[in-house]
Amino acid sequence: MGRKWTLLSTHGMVLGQIKLHGDPTMRRLADDLELTERRVAQVIKELSDAGMLEVARHGRRNTYTILCDAFRGHMLFDISAVAALSEALELRTEAQPTVPGASL
Repeated sequence: MGRKWTLLSTHGMVLGQIKLHGDPTMRRLADDLELTERRVAQVIKELSDAGMLEVARHGRRNTYTILCDAFRGHMLFDISAVAALSEALELRTEAQPTVPGASL
């Protein structure tokens, strides 16, 4: 059996889950992405350090803001592509069936 892989990096998947679910807990992110909570915390710190994610503490919970402006000038991203991905993730819900060959 081959090694499991994904189209997006772990960092991209965490951003996608934050966009999709608003302010998920570390546990929810870890469960949804099949990662450890420690790995999710590491990715969130890296995204925050890179200026792509703002983390604010409210009591025992964190809230997250994706900073789309941080993607400007990145050689692999165009802000319109980030906005389109963000919009596509927003439109997709868990209730929608996945259709092979269908595009976001």
